[in-house]
Amino acid sequence: MKRRMAAVLLISLVALLSGCARGGEHGGSGVPEAVLEIVWEMAGPVDDAFYYFVAFDADADQGADFPVPVAAGPYWGNGWGTGSMTHYLQYHGGQYELYRADLNVVLRGATGGFEGVTDNITGGDAGVYTITVTSVTAGNPDTAEVEVQFETASTGQITTSTATLPANSSVPAEQSPIPGVGFTTGNLNVGDYALVALEMAATGTLIGTPYDYRRPQGGRTLQITIDLSNLGENLTNLSINFITTTDLIFHPTVTDPNENVYDGLGPLGNDAIRRFNPQEFTTINNSMAFIREQADDSTLVGPATGEEKDSVDIVDWWITARRL
Repeated sequence: MKRRMAAVLLISLVALLSGCARGGEHGGSGVPEAVLEIVWEMAGPVDDAFYYFVAFDADADQGADFPVPVAAGPYWGNGWGTGSMTHYLQYHGGQYELYRADLNVVLRGATGGFEGVTDNITGGDAGVYTITVTSVTAGNPDTAEVEVQFETASTGQITTSTATLPANSSVPAEQSPIPGVGFTTGNLNVGDYALVALEMAATGTLIGTPYDYRRPQGGRTLQITIDLSNLGENLTNLSINFITTTDLIFHPTVTDPNENVYDGLGPLGNDAIRRFNPQEFTTINNSMAFIREQADDSTLVGPATGEEKDSVDIVDWWITARRL
C-alpha cells in the first residue's frame, strides 16, 4: 500500500493551518482577507526536477469544463495542461510560483478570405474553433454569415453558434465571432473556413509566490496557501485539478500517451474538483470525491523508473477555504 497513513497527512495539514510557516520562507507582506490552503501528496518523495501543478478554472461556468493533463501531441501547448484554465500554481526546482494562464491563438488551416488572426486572450477555454461561411450579403464591405463551432479540449464537447464577419477588413477582437481573437479577412465566399486553435501558452503571466508555503524537504507532501483574491473577486465556483509530470514535452512527434509519465485526478487524470464555492469556507478532501484519487494510475506507464513514477503519482489531497 503506497499511501501514507491518513493520520500522518492530517498532522501535516494541522501544521499548515496553524500558520507556523506563514511569511517565513517567501518574505511576503500583507494579510489576505481569505485564502485557499492546499495539501497534496504523492506515493513517493517529491522530486524537485519534476513538475507539480494545481490548475484552477475560475471562469464561473458551473463546472462545464475544467483543467486536464495533456496526454499526447502533436499539440502540446504548455507541455502539461489544457482544458479550461485561468490560473495555475507550479512547484519545480524547489520553488512555488503562481501564474495567470495565457492562451496562444494558432491558425491551423484556412481557405479563401480568411487571411490571419490576432489575439488578446489571458486564459480560459482551450480548444479548436471552426468558422465556416454559410452566406454572404453584398455591401461595403460584404458581410458574411458564419457558423462558429467550438470543441473544448477538456471534455470534447461541441457547441455551435452563428455570427457575422465583414469581408476585406481588420476585425477587432471585441467584434469577432471568437471572443478575444481578431481576424484579417479578404473576399469571403460560401464554404470558406478557418480552423483556429486556442492552446495554453508555454508560460503564463507570473503573479508571484503564494502567500505561504512549505517545501517538501524530502517528503511526499506539497503545501501552499493562496490569497483567494489572486484568482479573482467574489468567486463562487472553482474547478481544480492536480497535475504532475516527470517532464514537459513539446515535440509534435510524441503522439503516444505511453511516452508521457503524468498524473491528474481520476484514473486518466481527466477528472477534476468542480463547483467548489470558496465563499462557503469549508474543507474538501479526497475521501469526499465521487472518484477518489488512488495510486498506480494507468497514466504512469511511460519511460521512468518505479521510484520516479511514485514521485508524480498523486494519492491524496485536501483543500480548505477560510478567512484569516
